[in-house]
Amino acid sequence: MRALAAGFGLLGFSLVLATAPARAEDGSEAQQRCVSSCLYHARGTSDPAYERCIAKYCAHIGEDEDKDEAQGKQK
Repeated sequence: MRALAAGFGLLGFSLVLATAPARAEDGSEAQQRCVSSCLYHARGTSDPAYERCIAKYCAHIGEDEDKDEAQGKQK
């Protein structure tokens, strides 16, 4: 009886996972989170550490998507 209940539980969980919408993160959301993280760890936007963090960790986010869009327009 427990095995049957466990089986139905797994089946229900599988159905929930299968019907949950997949959400892809776009580059702008990831970049905004990165910028927010840099700002959190700095003493404000005028802090040189903030600018270094942006340049080192956030500048490259979304570049691949921009290249893909540009190539799509050229075709």
